[in-house]
Amino acid sequence: MANKTQNSNGSLIFGTGNEITNSIDALPVNPNDMVGNDVSSTADSFRDAVSTGSNGGAVLAIGGGNKADYAQNSQLIGVQNEVTGTSKDISEFNMVNGYQNTVTNGSNDTVIGTKNTVTNSDSNVVLGDNHTVKDANNNVILGSSDKETTHTASDTVVIGHNAQANGNNDVAIGSGSIANEAVGTEGYAGANPIGTVSVGSEGNERTITNVAAGRINEDSTDAVNGSQLYATNQKVDAGWTATDGTTNIAVNPTETGTTTLKFAGDRNIDVTADKASSTINVSLKDNVVLGGKASNDPRVQIGGTNGTIMATKNPNSISATTTIDGGNIYVGSSVSVGANDDVVMTDKDITGLSNTTWNGTTDDASRAATEGQLQAVSNEAGKHTTVTVNGGMTAPEDGSYTHDEEGRLDGNLLLKKTDNNGQTEYDLKLNPDLTLQGEDGSTARVEIGGTNGTIMAT
Repeated sequence: MANKTQNSNGSLIFGTGNEITNSIDALPVNPNDMVGNDVSSTADSFRDAVSTGSNGGAVLAIGGGNKADYAQNSQLIGVQNEVTGTSKDISEFNMVNGYQNTVTNGSNDTVIGTKNTVTNSDSNVVLGDNHTVKDANNNVILGSSDKETTHTASDTVVIGHNAQANGNNDVAIGSGSIANEAVGTEGYAGANPIGTVSVGSEGNERTITNVAAGRINEDSTDAVNGSQLYATNQKVDAGWTATDGTTNIAVNPTETGTTTLKFAGDRNIDVTADKASSTINVSLKDNVVLGGKASNDPRVQIGGTNGTIMATKNPNSISATTTIDGGNIYVGSSVSVGANDDVVMTDKDITGLSNTTWNGTTDDASRAATEGQLQAVSNEAGKHTTVTVNGGMTAPEDGSYTHDEEGRLDGNLLLKKTDNNGQTEYDLKLNPDLTLQGEDGSTARVEIGGTNGTIMAT
């Protein structure tokens, strides 16, 4: 009743107010084959053409107020459903059942439900209410939405009340489940996912049960179940043991051991953690102190900052030290050398010794003498060796023979002294000109002039 068809063939309408327009396609029937045939034969020719070739427009409308325009090979069952295309883009192979569903410029779409809309989309299955599919293909949507829900992603599966998949190739399963675009994680197999599967939404999560054990290897992309994680946790809970060779510390995330192992330094060792590289750095400090826990205990200090080594032996005096600094050794108390060892000095002096004098006796015959002691011995030896001539004349210090103030040889005996590698040598000879004079105030004398070859007696 009140149904309408226009420019259509192969169409069927059952109901009221249905309209099919511009739904027409040629049938492969040769008119010459039907000339002279009866009605039955002509009907057979049409049936054969439909079964082996085109069906014509072939649109079925059952119900009320359904409309099809530029549609072919489609069915509309229900009330106020519409399938439309254009003269250049026919909508075909669509099935629309329900109330107020619309397919516009779409093909191979199946829509069952209420107030669903498919626009510029192909090969979608929509079973539910209030779904809008726009510019999207190959989706399966099963479930109703409380309000209009728009789907723009392709190749998705949506199952459930108010479920939605927002990214291509996403899967949303369960009431209220929402699948958003997948995010990859570098460094693992399957680092570039094409989509994601969601079984819930933020604040509405679900567990997945009855999951078989997945394969575990470096290339596996299988899901794992709780028993597999339990086995892993057992190994993790076993922890590990840190030891210094005597004391063991169990490092274990359970109550049987500590969950944190601390690396502690001391006054000689620095321990630092580099969070960026996940590294514990252990190093000696620039200045190292060995021994001497108390301030006045024996110790050895190595100063890397100033290049020194200092040893403190007397626990009661921190001033009793030995310091090595840039090639110099400073001794605050004493130096002890083994009985079979030698002390070798190369082009260097030993200074600062205390035994600079000598009183004529010794407490230790093995003690080394100093320049001060040797100088004292030399001076003392000089005091006890005096050579004089002519009644008290000593040899001049300049290495010449004895002479008067005017430089003339003086006296019958002439004396001079010289130094030969620290040894004093004396030379004694007669004056070439001798004067032999009488004693006890006598003025008689004899002069022998060796210089001019004369002898004179007075």
